[in-house]
Amino acid sequence: MTTTAKQIGAILREKRKAKNLTQKEMAKIAYNDELQQSLISRIEGGNYKSVGFEDITIILSGLGIDLIELIEKTN
Repeated sequence: MTTTAKQIGAILREKRKAKNLTQKEMAKIAYNDELQQSLISRIEGGNYKSVGFEDITIILSGLGIDLIELIEKTN
């Protein structure tokens, strides 16, 4: 099964909302920069062709989850 950008974005959105965080708050936690909210929005919407693996791992770390958990959720 191929994991799509939309699936990954939906999982990240679900995890962020479960922690009652706004995208701006998530950007502050992950990047220490509220201006990265637009990046969070693009990733959650599955529109992140230019977003690197590093950004995904930074957001995962900010959410307190690891890459393995993300992979397991997509299967």
